[in-house]
Amino acid sequence: MNPQFERIQPEFGTSFTLKKFYQSAPNYKPSWHYHPELELVYVENGSGKIHVGRHLSYFKNGCLVLIGSNLPHLGFVERLTANEIEIVAQFKLDFLGPQFFDAPEMLKVKQMLKLSLSGIKFSRHVRREVGGKLLELVEMDNFNKLLYFMRILNQLSEYDDFEILNVGEATMVSNPQDNDRLDEIFKYVRNNFNLDIQLKEISKIVNMTPPSFCRYFKKATNVTFTEYVNKFKVVHATKLMSETNLSITEIADESGFNNKSHFIKQFKKITSQKPSEYRAGLIQAFG
Repeated sequence: MNPQFERIQPEFGTSFTLKKFYQSAPNYKPSWHYHPELELVYVENGSGKIHVGRHLSYFKNGCLVLIGSNLPHLGFVERLTANEIEIVAQFKLDFLGPQFFDAPEMLKVKQMLKLSLSGIKFSRHVRREVGGKLLELVEMDNFNKLLYFMRILNQLSEYDDFEILNVGEATMVSNPQDNDRLDEIFKYVRNNFNLDIQLKEISKIVNMTPPSFCRYFKKATNVTFTEYVNKFKVVHATKLMSETNLSITEIADESGFNNKSHFIKQFKKITSQKPSEYRAGLIQAFG
């Protein structure tokens, strides 16, 4: 199913959109859509589905997610009850000017916004730290709302307790001098993920010892190399599920998992669902 373009227009006198929902509309149906604006979604206490890009999972007792520009996604909650609130902030990358985030003081925020191109789900700890501030934000006047929103983005950029929802080259942040090395690693994984990638081999390609490579990759990407490869394989598996009628066994083999039980274990670890449950969710979402 192709995502629908959604046009977002901030209210007069504001540079970004901020909305607070106490309950969903009676006939609300989440649509598969995208927009140029980045989107920060905070759900307090509620439960629902996170479907961002190829990522599909379920949450209970709230969530905090940052969605990058033009990244397709579904609405998060189909129904809010008495003690549940949803805050949605939407803003363009240049909402404060085309070069604002290029300022050296904004480096960490810029890196976070780059990560958001693949979707970011923050941890429960971060959600508790930031959620209350988002609730306060809604009640402020426009000037203080803007200043406080920037403080929230800055605070979020300081955390490393998050999950990347769609693994791939665009999810990684590095120093400029590391770009060539990381590109070489990503290219190798992309071309060989369905094979048995050996740590010694990839380390040799980038002229590093295996221990040094492991430390370097974890620092540069926030995940271990093994985690990255497994996530890459699982993301490929979700693509095959959404685009083909291959069996679970065939998908496991096509994605580089020679052992079906290992595939199911890794799939559930990364998506919080078994492959069969993920496929059922796709059928339910898109028919």
